[in-house]
Amino acid sequence: MKKFKTNYYAVVLYRLILVLFLFFLCRLIFFWINRPMFPDVHGHDWVNITRGGLRFDIAALFYFGGLPLMMMLLPIPESWRNNSRYVSVVKSVFFVCVGAALLLNCIDFIYYRFTLRRTTFGVLKEFQNERNGLQLLKDFLLDFWYVALIFAGLIALMVWLYNRMQARLNVLHSRLRYYITSVAVLLLAVVLAIGGIRGDFKHSTRPITISNAGDYVKSPNEIYLVLNTPFTFIRTMGVKGLKKWSTTRKTPWKLFIHLFITPIPPTSFKKECSLNTARKFWQGGGWLL
Repeated sequence: MKKFKTNYYAVVLYRLILVLFLFFLCRLIFFWINRPMFPDVHGHDWVNITRGGLRFDIAALFYFGGLPLMMMLLPIPESWRNNSRYVSVVKSVFFVCVGAALLLNCIDFIYYRFTLRRTTFGVLKEFQNERNGLQLLKDFLLDFWYVALIFAGLIALMVWLYNRMQARLNVLHSRLRYYITSVAVLLLAVVLAIGGIRGDFKHSTRPITISNAGDYVKSPNEIYLVLNTPFTFIRTMGVKGLKKWSTTRKTPWKLFIHLFITPIPPTSFKKECSLNTARKFWQGGGWLL
């Protein structure tokens, strides 16, 4: 199969687009396998789902692809960058990092139907005391063998597409120009990574979270079509669970005032509805403050 050779930075951009394409493919497979759980999703809904999903895919891209991207853009001597060993190391790191992200997506092809949400970092705590982990893995592979085939197919597709385009060796006569270009591109990549992880470049914008997926769907369960598992896994790292709160007879009775609120009338799922609910819950003392 013929390989295409082009400018080095065009190859880097191609590899980033490759990751986004694989994430989008995972979203389609996720929907196809779990389509009975999304009965109200129709063709025109995918415009917003894809638009919102792209934001979370870009964030996941920089979460998992940040290391290989930095290795590709480091302002090192051009002879090092073109060295076959260094190229092999970068390729291996790329496959491992992106492969891990694809594995997380593939796990949720099936695991979602048991939890009805994207897998988070907390799943490690749920299984940390399991003594028959290998048996569970064996049973999973036997019962859902097709997911293993899908994962293998995605890895094979990633490797094949990655190798279709290679950088053309460009020996610049001016080393100064080479290093200035390398540093400028690296700084640009850092800025884009910050914007990608935050969701946009607005000064007032906080980094996007799982709840932001609600801006692109009509009902709560469709949020998980917008999200991707690599994003939810990384964003929930370090998040502490709720502590068990117990009471005694000596607990002040005032703490129990306004613990229950009247729910708002059922309406279509919108961001404004979610914000109003949260605001009422907070004002009603739902946080036991």
